[in-house]
Amino acid sequence: MQPPVTLKEWTIEQGVFQPFPLTHLSLECWQIIGALRRLQWNKHLLYLRGSIVEESSPHPKADLDVVLIGDTDRSEELQEALQFSNRPLDIHYFTPDSLASSLRFQLLLSTRSIPVNGPVYPFHPIPANKSTAQQLWREYNPIGMYSVLSNHPIVQVCQTKVLIRSVGIIMLLQDHRFSRHLQTCLHWIQHNAPQDMHHAYQQLWYHMNTQWAFNDNFSLRSIQDWLQQKSKELL
Repeated sequence: MQPPVTLKEWTIEQGVFQPFPLTHLSLECWQIIGALRRLQWNKHLLYLRGSIVEESSPHPKADLDVVLIGDTDRSEELQEALQFSNRPLDIHYFTPDSLASSLRFQLLLSTRSIPVNGPVYPFHPIPANKSTAQQLWREYNPIGMYSVLSNHPIVQVCQTKVLIRSVGIIMLLQDHRFSRHLQTCLHWIQHNAPQDMHHAYQQLWYHMNTQWAFNDNFSLRSIQDWLQQKSKELL
């Protein structure tokens, strides 16, 4: 018997996404923060996000998610400074102008990230409404991706996460609930999607977790068609 899923929904109060309390940082997280602060960058802002700040015991294979904001891209220097972590690095670089066009990252940075070298970037509260859902849908773009699951492990994981997390946007419109947590979105699929769609997502989840390279051209079309149908109904 499988243990019950611990749902991890985002808090929405008075129609606005609320910050997640990041109060129990691991020793590893503090070590990474220390390494970043020792860079002494005063013209770039650095943010940590993802399970490394959300979990008191981050999964040993979890990525290290870093966001860099500034006028020049110093990602290579970040990679060198964080080699000691022995984690896959996921570095996103933004200029202030490019960050202004990404509501997805504005939402992540303002609610579920830690500013490492301050001051905090001046984000506005983000409403949990249809306009936000529409913009997130455009940025996720689950319908526009290639309709066959890639054999490349990193691309395969990205495809899978987008298709699962797109259900969080549907739930925002349908039930005023939101999450990017994969298990939470899969739980919602199980209880809200047709049985054949639940089965399709189970297969997709299996492929990602087994990292099965020979997926025999596993088609994503049925999932994309269902997502497109739901988007037409709700967006």
